[in-house]
Amino acid sequence: MTKNDPVREKLHESKQTVDDVITLASGVRVRLHPISNVLIQDIVSRIPDPKPPLWHNDDTGKDEENPNHPEYKQAVRDHNAQVNRAISSAYIIFGFDLVDGIPEDNSWLKKLKRSEKIGILDLSEFDLEDPVDLEYVYKRYIVAPTVPEVNLIAGLSQLSAEEIAHQRATFRGDAGRGADREGDVPGESS
Repeated sequence: MTKNDPVREKLHESKQTVDDVITLASGVRVRLHPISNVLIQDIVSRIPDPKPPLWHNDDTGKDEENPNHPEYKQAVRDHNAQVNRAISSAYIIFGFDLVDGIPEDNSWLKKLKRSEKIGILDLSEFDLEDPVDLEYVYKRYIVAPTVPEVNLIAGLSQLSAEEIAHQRATFRGDAGRGADREGDVPGESS
């Protein structure tokens, strides 16, 4: 990373170091980073909300929105999925660094290429000769954090340096993994 890396600068400003290492559920060691809320807002703002169709209400003589139209409901579901994919990509790109890099054994890549060959994955948007794209593909499809781990990354963006240290210290992935439940926030009791 360069000296002008905004994530590293934000960590420096909060006096939090980037040396804290955790092991994700995938078994890969990473350094977690807070993500700028402005980054997430900018990502979301680039995805326009669908507009509900209008219908003419004869009783009022006005055109009114119809949020119950089936095509609009599908457009909302598609929009939400697109927003979630974009935010997930931001977490993958900015939320953590690989401690040990990409494995020299490329069996993981062979499996992804096989998945593409049988039609269950599309890698065509990635240049697998580009080290940045290759790292992204590895992080996205192999390392990707689980829901509790994503919650931890998201939480880091909203905490003070002391709270970040506490969250990292209480993160279940560091002390052996228990039975995680989807939606649990690390460090919080149910």
